[in-house]
Amino acid sequence: MNLEQMFRARQAWSTFKRNHPKVPAFIDAVEKKDFCEGMEIAIAVRYPDGEEHKAGIRVTAEDMELLEMVRAMKSDRVRKYYKALVIGEVNEDEFTIDLPIGKPSDSRVQREVMPAGQGRPSVTHVKVLERLKGYTLVMLRLETGRTHQIRVHLSHIGYPILGDYLYGGDDPRLMDRQALHAFRLEFPHPVTREPITVEAPLPDDIQTALEKIRAAE
Repeated sequence: MNLEQMFRARQAWSTFKRNHPKVPAFIDAVEKKDFCEGMEIAIAVRYPDGEEHKAGIRVTAEDMELLEMVRAMKSDRVRKYYKALVIGEVNEDEFTIDLPIGKPSDSRVQREVMPAGQGRPSVTHVKVLERLKGYTLVMLRLETGRTHQIRVHLSHIGYPILGDYLYGGDDPRLMDRQALHAFRLEFPHPVTREPITVEAPLPDDIQTALEKIRAAE
């Protein structure tokens, strides 16, 4: 990418942030905006993942020259933040879950915390954002990125994610899917190395569940 292309990429990114101060929080169609050559950001997306439905931010690179972005995603240069509405009132304000995760031999989908020396190292940082009657809104930062990591860790310590039928949080009265949202992504620009932060607000269905719980208090 030459200087002119770099300038245009920065202009495109600035224009996107200016024109989309509040991107719709929950949409069924993937909405994408270019912000540099060969790279796109999808914000506030709901898309199927097997039998799951997830919402949040996704970054895709469509140019081999942006392989650096993929490498960054697999390293600690990218920080991923989530919000989750869990069942139960979490006592500690801030803590870290450091427990290995693996796949039971009798399941193709489900994961679980494994005994010491087994599974893959998995670290999740947790911070309480709001305590409600019977529920807690938490923020999470992943240090590792194992399959179902957040869901397994929270369920293991007794606070399953609301709507997560696979790990004990099923409650169709409030949510018909897991109340887990990827709300912030921080990473270095693959060319300029400038820090980039992308955020997406909570989806409408999670907001609605929160409002119902608050009203019932």
